[in-house]
Amino acid sequence: MGKISKLKFMNLGNENVTGGLPSQLGSLNSMEYMFLDGSKLSGELPSELGKLGDMKSFGAAGASFRGQLPSEIGNMKELLSLNLENNGFTGTIPSEIGLLESVTIINFAENSFTGSIPSELGMLKKLESINLGK
Repeated sequence: MGKISKLKFMNLGNENVTGGLPSQLGSLNSMEYMFLDGSKLSGELPSELGKLGDMKSFGAAGASFRGQLPSEIGNMKELLSLNLENNGFTGTIPSEIGLLESVTIINFAENSFTGSIPSELGMLKKLESINLGK
């Protein structure tokens, strides 16, 4: 992936792409928009997602991701929209979500998160919409 390091937009939504996201994804440091909605991608989200500091919108609704949401997601400081609806995420929502100071939309509906809602969500001054429903 190193040869496409200038890539800013990726849409694999509703495609029959299978497997997991490679850790090399973190080398796409110019990435701003990534849409994986409805794809057949699965596995855990790699912690290297946190290296995508210019990311504005990340969507993976209706994919087949599972496991813990990586705490490194809090490093995506420019993120405006995070849509992870209808996956298989488990465990707690990481407190680092409170570091997403630019985020306006968070959709974690239809997952299997457990535990308390992190109080750090209250630090998100620009947050306009959050969906944690079943």
